[in-house]
Amino acid sequence: MADIPKPDVPDVDAGTQLLQICWVLYSIAAIVVALRTYVQLRYTHEFGRGDALMVASLTFGVSACVLLTIACHFGLGRHGGYLDYSQRVIVNRLTFIYEPFGIASSTFGRLSFMTLLYKLFGITAARRWLIMFLMAETIIINLVTAITIFTQCPNVDTLWDPVGHPGVCWSPLVQYYTGFFAGSCNAATDLILTILPAYIVWGLKMDRRTKLGLIAVMCLSVFAFVASLIKTILVKSRRDSSDLSFSAMPFFTWMNVENAVVIMATSIPMLRPMFIKKKHYAAYEMSECRSGLGTKLSSGVRMEEIEASSQENILPMNVEQGVMGMGIVKQVDHTVTYDIESAGRVGNSGGNGRSSRSISKNRNMLEADGVDLRGRQT
Repeated sequence: MADIPKPDVPDVDAGTQLLQICWVLYSIAAIVVALRTYVQLRYTHEFGRGDALMVASLTFGVSACVLLTIACHFGLGRHGGYLDYSQRVIVNRLTFIYEPFGIASSTFGRLSFMTLLYKLFGITAARRWLIMFLMAETIIINLVTAITIFTQCPNVDTLWDPVGHPGVCWSPLVQYYTGFFAGSCNAATDLILTILPAYIVWGLKMDRRTKLGLIAVMCLSVFAFVASLIKTILVKSRRDSSDLSFSAMPFFTWMNVENAVVIMATSIPMLRPMFIKKKHYAAYEMSECRSGLGTKLSSGVRMEEIEASSQENILPMNVEQGVMGMGIVKQVDHTVTYDIESAGRVGNSGGNGRSSRSISKNRNMLEADGVDLRGRQT
């Protein structure tokens, strides 16, 4: 490592382009996350777990970009033959430290989106178990990958300075296959997170235009899938090259693209309330028709949305609280049985023992699995 011959190529610096891409993407991602935080605090008055995970994702991503900036200052992006010994050691150390930060950024970003999907669509056991499995799989695989980066050598200093701290380390194939497996799983997860909301939304009873708009907003993770797939393919370039300070630049570039895209794709759906002129609200209506003396009522329950603006209903106002209004509305029919006479509400209408009444009230939250009619559902 101390005596690397200079290559027969010009001394180019690819680090400048890497940093330009990195800081532009994270600047946009920071603006999107700032707007998301503003919406949650200003409109929904809620800063939930998904929002905290997203802030953590952005924090790790920006920290990773800072590490790359310092590494580029010492020669990352140039051919190793043009760097002196101390520069190569510093560059290697910073890039090894960078990787866990990059892994954490994408992991927290995906977990934030899974939290959103769980709140929106986790109304069946199968969906809840699927999302929880994806959460566990994402955490375990990426955590193991980050740990193996620093445990492949008995002395961690051997990773970035094998000459000054010689030692016996794992075969480079171990790290390669671990990274390739983790990248493949992350790409598969992004694909599932793209297909799942599209499948669910397409089955909802709403007009085609609204469906397509909702799918377009909820399925932005397809871009994260593409970036993750490209990054996984580029893992091979790190194994086959001895000039990592230059040849690893495409890998680092696409790793940053993946992380920034995950942050933006997860946060953009949360910005919907900013584009609503007036508050949407859900009207909860119940009509009861008494049949017989004080025992059985057949109630037709209709939930419908009262629109106060011309905006398309794409996302809930407050997904963290499970509000399923603003376009995702479910019609449920219930039969409620209770004793009217015992409640002191006996009334006759038309001489045939029937009474009817209508109750209408605004609700801030719609229950996804049923409606509490203060009676027993059958």
